[in-house]
Amino acid sequence: MAYNTPSTIPYLKSLPVWQLFSELIVILLIALAASYQYLDLDPNTRLGGVEAEYLTRTAFGLATLLPEMGYIPKWQPYLEYGDPLLENPVATYFNPFVTVPTLLLGPPGIKITIVVTAVVAGLGGWVLARTLNLGLIGRLLLAALCIGKGNMHAYAFAGHYALIITQAYFPYILAALVGMSKGFRRWPLILFGLFFSLLFHSG
Repeated sequence: MAYNTPSTIPYLKSLPVWQLFSELIVILLIALAASYQYLDLDPNTRLGGVEAEYLTRTAFGLATLLPEMGYIPKWQPYLEYGDPLLENPVATYFNPFVTVPTLLLGPPGIKITIVVTAVVAGLGGWVLARTLNLGLIGRLLLAALCIGKGNMHAYAFAGHYALIITQAYFPYILAALVGMSKGFRRWPLILFGLFFSLLFHSG
């Protein structure tokens, strides 16, 4: 079976650098506008909902225990009687979009991960739109729809932290599947493996 090549697939052609950065800046601004309320680093303000504390306990434990102890312990003692930190079904420590903000900013970084998630979701919509060969308006519209889709905001309101994060990775997985169906050999496999792994490590 012959695979398509960049010379025969118009949407593999690179966008002009100025256009690429302009589109990415627009997506970033949309994501920040949709999630600006989570930029509050006041440690006295917390995520809403009844599930947030339970679902963020591994991120909180990592951000608190690693600086204090100098290593990642196997147990977090903060919620109820404590539970495993590493061998935990809702652990997020292998997800850099969660780990990096919490390690840099401490527990308030948990809120920043939602802002990061909005940005990642928007970029995922843009990647999917590029794979579908959509034009400028289609790319920006799909990015905005992935940022503003109702289930992400409903999960944020209810405190379902893990479900907020996982929603951001589906556009990339779908883009990878579309790319595979179009005969691409490398990047869909990398994209699928990377974001399916992130999905698995998002609690």
